[in-house]
Amino acid sequence: VYTMNVVDHANKLEALLAVYATLRSVFAEVEVFAEEGDLASGGRTTFVLFASTKPSGITQARDPQDESLRYVRLSSGKIEAQIAKIGAIVLTDDYAPIDRLVGIGEL
Repeated sequence: VYTMNVVDHANKLEALLAVYATLRSVFAEVEVFAEEGDLASGGRTTFVLFASTKPSGITQARDPQDESLRYVRLSSGKIEAQIAKIGAIVLTDDYAPIDRLVGIGEL
């Protein structure tokens, strides 16, 4: 299992989609979680990605320190549809313009 977090704007998602596409090029399963409500704001959001050979079976999680924080898994179908719509680069050691992918834009 590989886990990482990605900070991106919820109304743009270019950095998230690039990291997702990169992980999908290596792992059979990639799951994305976000704090419930953050996506609706369209602002800066922290996403948590799990990559593995099989599904985690997790659909949501709560913060043990703050029960009001609930993280939900995003639909992989919606993520794949967004990649098909706007595209996503696969990041490499030689090409990883993550600083240019994070920014404000329209989704």
